[in-house]
Amino acid sequence: MNPTWLVTTQHRKTRYCRAFTLLEVLVVVVVMALIATSATFSFRKPMQNAAQADAIQQLRDMDLTTRQAAMRFNRPMQISFDLAEQNVSRVENSFPTRTIHLPRGIRLTELRTAALRIFDSQHSVNISESGIGSTYAVHLTGNQFDRWILFSGMTGEMSGDIHEQNLDNIFTVLATQRARRADTD
Repeated sequence: MNPTWLVTTQHRKTRYCRAFTLLEVLVVVVVMALIATSATFSFRKPMQNAAQADAIQQLRDMDLTTRQAAMRFNRPMQISFDLAEQNVSRVENSFPTRTIHLPRGIRLTELRTAALRIFDSQHSVNISESGIGSTYAVHLTGNQFDRWILFSGMTGEMSGDIHEQNLDNIFTVLATQRARRADTD
């Protein structure tokens, strides 16, 4: 027997023993795909909650910083809501100075004031140089998310998760108060 032949044969056997079969690799790929899919589904809800909280915080910050800038620079400003383009801007001297886009999956579907309901166009809320504006509400929607956010005109304080019936009552009272003031003037 040739010793070289014996070493070559043993080397081949050990080489084949160390490798994975195609079936083993396929099973591992399928298991990894199942784990990745389950991880995607388990992280979906926390990611949606984070996007919702981010959208609310962005709107709160836009309102607050616009009011503060109006008071600091002693000039009127506007918060412009463009429902068609899904963005909100701070407008100073007829020029947008800061624009935010809501997170993916969150839509701004309606803007309400005591006098108006805006569904698909652009509307601005005026903020005076003293930081006072109209009371307004925005309707945010998304996957399993439907929320009204109310911003007070005097203070800018935000009230979240207002039911639409309560919102109707608030704006009815505001419209009545506005009409009374107009009658006394």
